[in-house]
Amino acid sequence: MKTLPFFVLFLCACTGGAAETETGSGVDTDTVPTTCADATVTGSLALSLAMEADYIPSMDEPPVGTFRAAVFRGEDVTAIGPNEDAVSLHEIEVANVDLTGDGGPVDLATTVADLPACRVV
Repeated sequence: MKTLPFFVLFLCACTGGAAETETGSGVDTDTVPTTCADATVTGSLALSLAMEADYIPSMDEPPVGTFRAAVFRGEDVTAIGPNEDAVSLHEIEVANVDLTGDGGPVDLATTVADLPACRVV
């Protein structure tokens, strides 16, 4: 099985039960620690995959394969990727992803538990 020919960068705030915000995001960003060293609880990350359907016809190969990613502490990542000495908190691999058709989203692809309740990328 080949690796999907696109990259996904996700930014989320894992929470250990934060209150619902007015926007309905489920994450009160005012209470998310700035650094993971400040996190006193753990949370989990639910990952679903999707891509813009307009890109599918221009792709050399269909968006089918294995999705691979790594989760890093937010403070260990810049706009161009993880810092040289960054250590991933978790490696993700989701096999048999098929985003043909309307581009997804794929129902819950995976869940990552026991991440520090801080900003992760």
